[in-house]
Amino acid sequence: SRGLGDVYKRQVESSSALWNEVERVERQNNGQTARYFDVAIPVELSNDDKKKLVAEYCQKNFVDKGMIADIAFHDLDSKNPHAHVMLTLKTIGPEGFGKKDRSWNDKKIMLQWRESWATMSNSYLEAAGSEERIDHRSLRTQCADALAQAEEAFSAEEKAFWLAKATETNRPAMQRVHRAKWNNTESQEQRAAEQAQRDHQIEEAKKVYTTFSELPLEIVVDVRSFTITPVSYTHLRAHETL
Repeated sequence: SRGLGDVYKRQVESSSALWNEVERVERQNNGQTARYFDVAIPVELSNDDKKKLVAEYCQKNFVDKGMIADIAFHDLDSKNPHAHVMLTLKTIGPEGFGKKDRSWNDKKIMLQWRESWATMSNSYLEAAGSEERIDHRSLRTQCADALAQAEEAFSAEEKAFWLAKATETNRPAMQRVHRAKWNNTESQEQRAAEQAQRDHQIEEAKKVYTTFSELPLEIVVDVRSFTITPVSYTHLRAHETL
């Protein structure tokens, strides 16, 4: 069934009319009227699928729960396709807005929203024939997990895969740029530097995989300092004999 947010949204003439109504029913002078977030859309998808993915994601996670999602798409043909989404905070009934639903602020729900985005995006990527996948976890968590997997791997190829993954995710996360500052020179330079670092780590990851998957070496990983030391099997056997 369609959410009340979806039904109510059809009753407003425009985005500005919606938020004018939201502000009108807000009782507190400085009360929060909306939740706002940006979402980066997989560049591998067609423009139609980019829009469908965001719309279906918002429908499932927000509108079906009773919120209204106001979506604005930007730069769909660029290397940085994204959408700005504003969500209402109050429950909606036949008479209009009611009270704010505080459960929508629960951190567990926010984690579920992140995981849902990854799951739905990966489904679209798979359908599009792309091998790219999204991981909703933090880069730090992904890197630590990849290093742990590398330590437990039994083959050089498997170790190389996880070491490459660790190399790719061994970087700071991109910082959120508010839409009001997106066109600022400083913000553009910041994002360009972050993307350059990401691209550099991807290239380094490819080199790591090629190196360690082809060499007949045992790979020793120091998780704490993220150092990778290749030790020849001959050296290992000599060491074990001592």
